[in-house]
Amino acid sequence: MFYAKGDKKVLCLTELKKGSKSEDANEQVVSTYDSLKKVFKAYFSQIEWKGYIHLHGSAPGTKKSRKKGKQAKQKDSLKQKFKTKISQDPDMGKFLRNQT
Repeated sequence: MFYAKGDKKVLCLTELKKGSKSEDANEQVVSTYDSLKKVFKAYFSQIEWKGYIHLHGSAPGTKKSRKKGKQAKQKDSLKQKFKTKISQDPDMGKFLRNQT
């Protein structure tokens, strides 16, 4: 996802996952980031990088708390590279515009 306003340019790597199939989202976003970093080498410092993992659906009650723990670990890992959000909200507009 690309967002630009004035001189600000945001490249948001987005991963869509359904239900409990979110375990590899972190690795996919980081892998894409590492690949694009090479392609955008000349512009790298001019781009604000973000990652958005959208989870669709929900897990059964007992898995929900374990899922939240896994999401927290994924988010911490991604935070080391760029601003990240893991959410069930399909509207990422506020996140792109730094309104969250």
